[in-house]
Amino acid sequence: MRTRRGGRSARIREAVLAAARAQLADSGYSGLSPGAVAARAGVDRATIYRRWPTRARLAADAVMDLAQDAVRVPNTGDATSDLRAFAAQIADLITAPDAIRLVAALAAARAEDPELRELTTSFWRMRFDAVAPLFRDASPGGNASQERIDRAIETLVAPLHFRALLSGAPIDDQLIDNSVAAALVALTRKKDPAHRFRRPLPAARAFDGRAQRARGHLH
Repeated sequence: MRTRRGGRSARIREAVLAAARAQLADSGYSGLSPGAVAARAGVDRATIYRRWPTRARLAADAVMDLAQDAVRVPNTGDATSDLRAFAAQIADLITAPDAIRLVAALAAARAEDPELRELTTSFWRMRFDAVAPLFRDASPGGNASQERIDRAIETLVAPLHFRALLSGAPIDDQLIDNSVAAALVALTRKKDPAHRFRRPLPAARAFDGRAQRARGHLH
């Protein structure tokens, strides 16, 4: 359930962002015009231009506002349970028909619009930072590095977005449980040191053996 904000200015903002989401879902990023959004929201076009001078800012605010309201960071003290609740919120958001159209439209437009790309990158950095304490609490000793936390967040959310945006397979409890388990592993797995190398494949070992024997015959 969305939180209602008080004040006329806040109500106008909410109406405009809701209208922008509807327009974006119906017509895509290219169809997100100030005139169309103003008509849907019942406000003057100047209101749109004054608060959102570019299409990228309007689109980013519309989708980010939805994400912030729909996905909260749980804090019950049970890190594993909180990770699962966090993943379930994401799943609920991105499987809603309107929301998935918004995410798909924004993802496509991001590749073409540098300003939108910059805005969404900043938003995701902010969201990663907001949820980082939850992942840090779930790590051994509660002292995981930021790099490891970022990797764990990606490990958790990537399978959900893949199914919602690409494969179309259902996001079920098993996927959520598996994604949480994989994220916990990502928080604990250590990278191999740079000086260590993987064991060579059998064919490579055989080739090295033949090469060494050949060198022996030359001496």
